[in-house]
Amino acid sequence: MKNILIRCDASKEIGLGHIVRCMELAKQLQKQNLNILFAIKPYEIAIQSLEEKGFKYTCATLENFNYEAWIKDLINTHTIDTFIGDIRDAFPVKLIHHMKNNNILTIAIDEPSSYAQACDFAFYPPHADIDKTI
Repeated sequence: MKNILIRCDASKEIGLGHIVRCMELAKQLQKQNLNILFAIKPYEIAIQSLEEKGFKYTCATLENFNYEAWIKDLINTHTIDTFIGDIRDAFPVKLIHHMKNNNILTIAIDEPSSYAQACDFAFYPPHADIDKTI
């Protein structure tokens, strides 16, 4: 069975859009018999949302936070096959290269930073066309 790591967050500043979108994606992936693990920074509403929907998750320890060590540990501990990132927090590009070197499929969602350019796939949701002449 494939193991997918979804890295996303929610916060007062960025809202719940990233985590809500990823939970819907995870629900569809679970229908395909795939294991999903969310990797989030601690935020009570995000944790509550994941728990209500029955998703497995892990929270980063923000004291002495080391992004690279955290993600590498999750990859090794959970034998990750696919990484999906829907984040805006300076995810280290070298982690994408590390994953690709270890045959992990890498996917970015709606990501304007350089890490998306290094991913195998990048998806951008459609944005509404607004008629500004009205």
